[in-house]
Parts: sequence; C-alpha cells; structure tokens
Amino acid sequence: MQSDKAIPPANAVLFVPGAGHGAWCFDKIRPWLEASAIKVLTTDLPGCSDDPAQIQHITMEDEVHRVMEMARAIAEPLTLVGHSSGGAIISQAAEKLGRNKIEKLIYLDAFMPRTGESVISLAEKADQYNRSKGPVNYISLQAERFLFHDDRQIFRWNPALVEQLFYHDCTTEDLELAKKSLKWNHISSISTPVNLTEENFGAIPKYYILCTQARDLDKSSIANNLPAENIHRIASSHSPFLSMPEELGKILVEIVQVKPARTMMST
Repeated sequence: MQSDKAIPPANAVLFVPGAGHGAWCFDKIRPWLEASAIKVLTTDLPGCSDDPAQIQHITMEDEVHRVMEMARAIAEPLTLVGHSSGGAIISQAAEKLGRNKIEKLIYLDAFMPRTGESVISLAEKADQYNRSKGPVNYISLQAERFLFHDDRQIFRWNPALVEQLFYHDCTTEDLELAKKSLKWNHISSISTPVNLTEENFGAIPKYYILCTQARDLDKSSIANNLPAENIHRIASSHSPFLSMPEELGKILVEIVQVKPARTMMST
C-alpha cells in the first residue's frame, strides 16, 4: 500500500457514508484504490453521533458543508462516492462545487435524487414502483427500521433489523463491528429535498453501483432516476465495502480511471 505522499494528484476520491454510518465503512476498500494510485479521503458527517444532544440542531446543509470543506482542501479534481443516503449529500455538494471541482459522482447503492426529492421521498417512489411490478424481496419500508429519540428528529437503526437490512452476507466479525459503530443520525439528512440545476449538477458524469442482493430496498429504479454513464452491478448486500471489498474496489478503480463524456440531467 502506498502512502498519501507517494500518490500522484491525478485521482482523488472522497467517500461519504450513509445515515448512522461513518468513515469506518471504507477501511477495507482503501487498499484497492491506493494500490492504483488513487488518493482516498473519508469523513464522519456532523449529523451522526453517539450522543443525540450533540446533533439536535444539525441540518443537511451542515453535512454538505463538511463535504465541500474537504473537497476545497485538496488541489486536484475529485470524485465523490456516496453510499445510501450519502447519495443525496454528494448531489447537493456537487451542485455547489460545480464541474471544475467535481469530476465524477459515484452512487454506491445510493439515493440519486432529482431536484426537489429527498431520500425519504425517493425511497417511497422506488417502493411504489417496485410493488407495482409484483411482490418485493426486501424488508418493508413500514417495518420499524428507526428507533427515535424523544423529539423524533433524531433516529438510529433498529438493532434487531440491521443484519437483515444491511449486513446479511457479512462475516460475524464485520457484523459486530458495524453494530458497535452505528450511531444516532439527524433526520434532516434523509428528509431534506435537494436543490439541483442542470447547469451544475446535471453536467457532472454519474455512475451507479447497484447491490442486487440488498434487502433494505431494491434500488433498480433509483439507478435509472437520472442519466448515468454506466450502471455496475454487484451481487452483495447493501454493504459491499464489508462483504465484497475486492470486487467493489475493482469497480471503483475502473470508474475513477475512465475518462467520461459529459452527461446532462434529464427534465
């Protein structure tokens, strides 16, 4: 594995985790990217904490600002990778940072919203679409996925469901790490609609990695919610960074290293 100083500045990737998750998610795939001279940045988002009191006033704007700060701190153009609800955050950050800073967007089994959509509204839209096609093979959105703090603005994932929702193909060791690492999250990150334009967000090439065995939600329709350069598929749970790091790492390297044509956001 190469150190950051040995990595040339041509390729840099910032990973943005989903709700309740953190930078720890990406430890197992870091070596695959760094071995291909890709600089890897990870972050914990400010709306995620062990202490609900610390995040009671956090908004999605604060999450987006964290990503923008990290992006501006490096000289080279950047690829943003959002996992799950992190997809909405990278979308809004890319809108604000623009094409000159953000080279690509990668949605890792993530929510890829149109303007005016939130994670929650897009999940509901996808669920309705899936049910119109027949029986679904994931845990119902009506299940008690969330345990709320007393103000119902802060939630955490129900420990009784997280294995089936996110980690059913992970090792016992990785499952225990995840359960220990999951935190409280402010609901704003999944309830706030994004505000995107064709000129900024729409001009940035987008790639989707669809986890075909995910049990939290079938995101096939979400992968087609906006034009993408390519849709890659991986036969994993919602957490391939734990269960299939080598396969996921190879896909990410392929996407980062390709020189895409520009795409435009559909209306």
